[in-house]
Amino acid sequence: MLPIIYHTLMRHILSRGHLQTNMRTNTITRTLPYPAHILLDLSEGYLPAPGNRTIYPKVAAAELAWQLQGTKDPSFIMKHAPKVWGKFIEDGVIENAYGHRWVQHFGRDQISDAISLLKADSSSRQAHISIWDSARDGSDKPEYCHKNVPCITDLTINIINNKLNIAVNMRSSDVYVGLPYDLLAYALLLDAFATSLNCDRGYLSFHLANAHIYEPQLASADKETNQLVKTWQENVQKIKMPELAIEQIITDPDAYVNYFKAIKITNFNGTLPEVVA
Repeated sequence: MLPIIYHTLMRHILSRGHLQTNMRTNTITRTLPYPAHILLDLSEGYLPAPGNRTIYPKVAAAELAWQLQGTKDPSFIMKHAPKVWGKFIEDGVIENAYGHRWVQHFGRDQISDAISLLKADSSSRQAHISIWDSARDGSDKPEYCHKNVPCITDLTINIINNKLNIAVNMRSSDVYVGLPYDLLAYALLLDAFATSLNCDRGYLSFHLANAHIYEPQLASADKETNQLVKTWQENVQKIKMPELAIEQIITDPDAYVNYFKAIKITNFNGTLPEVVA
């Protein structure tokens, strides 16, 4: 269950992490000295939420709906989550937008290809979606240095016993603010893939190569993790995933976001992450 996993991860970072200054961003983090792994069973059909603070599923839904459109154009995401993505706009576009990497950047629509592959062969182990471009990402050449560098590098999709699973690799994870939304967004992607392929929901796993908490959130994280895990579990609001196929989301992305806007968020205990709509 996510509240237990998330509580444990934050405690590990706070107790075992090292203070580190990132030269590129000039920020200080407390960083876990080893990778972390999260495994979630989504078979019951509920969105994963940590339970320790208010989380807005509409932000994650807007991100997914935008990404599935395969564009660098920020118009849609700025309409629904301007505080999250506005800072990454350069010359009117978001250069390294995940959706563009999924659908256009590598010369083919990796989302559609994964669906076609798994429809033809549900046992395939080759449904893999790349985001990180090794020809440019991580380079210090000025033409490749942009405000956003993909934190999620790739994901693998497979079907086992008619259950669809997604394994996500993250090179860098802001555990306090960003990770809850990453988990929501990829849980929704898993839901969409499972619906498109007419199979059940399975496991969502995240491998975090660098798990950290930024210095401004350390005090809040420490305060929250001093609460009992039971309290976190009691604060989780059960929100059903919408069971809409990828094509349905692409056809009417605003309706997809509005599905979550209609949900009243109740699991609030006095703290609020910076990522808000």
